[in-house]
Amino acid sequence: MAVFGCGAQGRTQVKAVLCERNIKKIYIFDTFKEGADKFINEMQEILDVEIIHVDDTSILRECDIICTATNSRSPLFKRDEFKCGVHINAIGSFQAHMQEIDPFIMRDATVFVDQIDPCLKESGDFVEPINKVLMKITQ
Repeated sequence: MAVFGCGAQGRTQVKAVLCERNIKKIYIFDTFKEGADKFINEMQEILDVEIIHVDDTSILRECDIICTATNSRSPLFKRDEFKCGVHINAIGSFQAHMQEIDPFIMRDATVFVDQIDPCLKESGDFVEPINKVLMKITQ
């Protein structure tokens, strides 16, 4: 599993995934090493799983699940950096100017959302690929 973002949402994503999947190793991506170290120390106290801070996205090819919980304004990784069939929980792009997911990933993915209208108005992960005509919505 890979997690982008070591804030509160990153923690809840890890806990939620571990409720359903037998994860052996978690790769943590965060631009702030101190935040990543704190995340790792706190999570290893309550979880029995190896957690490693990394910055090389090529490691995504080993992951079955990728969670993004950041306030990024540009994609965190590209389509060719992970294996086919990976599951992505993308929760950080909650404003139209934010974007965690490459538009080509959105174009090629099967996407499930909780509420379609807010996603189309608020999520840069949707706004950008729709504006570039890479993605269309069917309900």
